[in-house]
Amino acid sequence: MTRRAAVGWLFALALAIRLAAALGLVALDRYDGDVNYRRTAERVVAGEGYFIETRELFDGLDPERTGVIDRFRSSRAPLYPLLLAAVIWMFGSGILPMLLLHASVAALVPPLVYLIGRRLFDRRTATIGALIVTVYPYSVMHDVRPFETGLFEALLAALVLLLFRLTERHDRTTAAATGLVLGATILVKSFFIAFPAVIAVWLVLVSCAAPRAAVRSLGIVAVTSALVLAPWIARNYRIHGALVPTTTYGGWVFYLGNNAWTTDLNAEGLELDGYGSARLNESGTDLAGLSEVQVDRYFLDRGRAFILADPGAAVARSLGKAIILWSPRLHPRGSPGAAVHAASYGLLLLLALAGLVVSRPTAARAWLLYGLAAYVTLIYSVFTSMSRYRKPLDAYLALFAAAAIVWTIDRVRGGADGTPAVRPQAGSAPAASPSDS
Repeated sequence: MTRRAAVGWLFALALAIRLAAALGLVALDRYDGDVNYRRTAERVVAGEGYFIETRELFDGLDPERTGVIDRFRSSRAPLYPLLLAAVIWMFGSGILPMLLLHASVAALVPPLVYLIGRRLFDRRTATIGALIVTVYPYSVMHDVRPFETGLFEALLAALVLLLFRLTERHDRTTAAATGLVLGATILVKSFFIAFPAVIAVWLVLVSCAAPRAAVRSLGIVAVTSALVLAPWIARNYRIHGALVPTTTYGGWVFYLGNNAWTTDLNAEGLELDGYGSARLNESGTDLAGLSEVQVDRYFLDRGRAFILADPGAAVARSLGKAIILWSPRLHPRGSPGAAVHAASYGLLLLLALAGLVVSRPTAARAWLLYGLAAYVTLIYSVFTSMSRYRKPLDAYLALFAAAAIVWTIDRVRGGADGTPAVRPQAGSAPAASPSDS
């Protein structure tokens, strides 16, 4: 089977499974998600502007009791709600257009994972890994619902694939495409804005034989991604008179993750937003007169002060949030499908850890995935953590799980050493086979 044919049938299979799952959720009246994105999109279509009401954004923070402004205009990264707005504008606000959008975007991930696996391992490992992603229950049930996670996961996979390709040929087109996707990824998840530092270190190391080409590629990536981000940054500056490169929501999330009650609520498996807003309402916290940017800074300063008051406890709290991120126990608790998640993700994680050991992925490009996992873990252990924040990494766990499966098959069949073909050279190409043509 040719590579193009494999990509095609993986997309078709993933789309069919996700459409069936989405229709099932609709039939059970459980097709829900983050309503704030949709409300923002509907306001954009209605010509009311891009904003979220304070009570919606902070899950109950009351402007009348705290004096906080009643709407936030730069609190969420814009790409996902603007995509929803485009769909609503063209097809209306019914469930079917939303269902088709999310299922189609999520169905892009398995073929992208296949192409990544071909570059990192071999065709068998890539195929098995992509099939795991195709049928993985958490992906099937989560990414067809109205969350930004599916779009972020698809863009992230495209970014990883482009970065791998950039190590093979440092051409301007690939570098520009990489910057374009990087900028779009940041416009979906604002926490990703510091990830270019990981990319820069990795790309220089993997391209040590051609440092000048790597630096040139990095320059093109930086300029292109900056151009993608520029309209959002300019819009924020026009509104707030201050530099807001991503959103004004990070301070609140940082405050929630670094508070006297954070550890206890996390241990109980509860979400933090509603509790934090209730505490602020009850205590009469005075936010009157503060601009949107100043409110963001206020919460950031409170979280920072709490950390500095007891750095040792802050480290322990961060470790707890990292455990939540990687735990098979679904967080927040009480979410539907907890048993299925525990079983499927638990098995995936065990196989992935085995794959890391037996496949011996020494190729320099594999370190991009290690850096990605470390970056995501660090960010969410500093801020707040829940299971769905880890989900975009599950696709790469699937590849290493597939490596363990291939290794086992080779050992059972009496292979030489049972080791999947990990590429030793950053720019090497896969060995041709009759079925590739």
